[in-house]
Formats: sequence, C-alpha cells, structure tokens
Amino acid sequence: MTPGSRFGLVAAVALLPATLAAPAAAAPGPPDAEIADAVFVGAGCDRAAGRVELKDDALLISPGRALQVTAGIRENGNHVPRATTNCQVNVRFANAAGWQFAVTTVEGAGRSALAPGGSGRFILTSYLAGTPDTLESSIRLTGPTWGDWGYSGGSSPNWSDCGATRALNVNTRLQVEAGTVDPDTRSTIGVNSESGVRLVLSWRAC
Repeated sequence: MTPGSRFGLVAAVALLPATLAAPAAAAPGPPDAEIADAVFVGAGCDRAAGRVELKDDALLISPGRALQVTAGIRENGNHVPRATTNCQVNVRFANAAGWQFAVTTVEGAGRSALAPGGSGRFILTSYLAGTPDTLESSIRLTGPTWGDWGYSGGSSPNWSDCGATRALNVNTRLQVEAGTVDPDTRSTIGVNSESGVRLVLSWRAC
C-alpha cells in the first residue's frame, strides 16, 4: 500500500449521529459503459447469486447472501475467540474505449451485535489488476453494540489505463472477536446482502 492511499473514515454506528464528509463528485462516464464480467471468489460469496450493478456511475456489489461472521459461543457449544470471512469480486468493464476510471468514494452498511468486550471490523480493499497501488477502507466497532452501522470514505483517485482494460478487484472482509466479559456470549458483524457495498466511480476522457 502506498503512503497516503488510505481512505478517510466517517461512520455512523448503532443509530448514533455522525457527520459525514462530503463525498467526491463523480464525473459522468461513457454513456454506453457496462460490466463485461464479474467473478466472485471467497468463503463469504455465493458465486452463483452474487451480482454487480453499474448504476449512476457507482458499482453496487451484492455477495448473493448475507455476508456475516460470528465469534464466541457457537450453536454446537464450541467457543471461537475470533473469526473472519471475505468476499472478493473481479470486475471488468466494456465499451469504455477512450476513458479512464477511478474509485473516489466507498460506502458500506450492515448490522452488528457485539457483546461487551467484543469487536468487529469492516475492511474493504480495491486495486486495479497488475498495479501496486491498493486502497483500503476500514471501520472498527467495539461492544456492546446492537443495530445498524454505516461507512463513507473518499480518496484521491488512482486512474485506470486508458480504455479501462484492467480489471478492478474489490475485497470485502469482516473480522470479529468474542466478548471478554462473559464467555457465554457471542458477537456478530455483517454486511447488508443487497446494498452493503457501493463504490462511486469518476471517469475522464483520455
């Protein structure tokens, strides 16, 4: 990761008020831009049902099922102190000759139920295939919490090659640690299955 490439963080957790930073304005893209291919990998994905939609110059990513992870006491009685899961999608655009794109804003949303002493993290990384620069966004929640969480962060753009020939890789990762106050509790963090990840794109002619 290059210095200064991390996204800024603003979050609203469990209905607590927060002031969101103004997102970077997205420049209109080519009118006929579309998604040529989207390949899902990772334990948190449903490869058959996962979807990526390009709408209003933003990528909407659905893993195809609820993306969540739980630590603490499981239904079988075993205690798991920490757990993680992820869903990665490789997106390639079509009909973008003469254009470059860049991710300028990342948004995430979900729910958490964290026991006292427990914690959860939402981590999103994105990069263009074959390039060294990786953008990382993250939010850390600490228990006790129960309810909705939200994230919005922006960054200086990392522009694709002219013609958008490189694939964009987006990896959503969740981590959770069990509560330390009561060993019989459990902690969970999840991403909304339909609207949990949104990446705003900017476009420019080249």
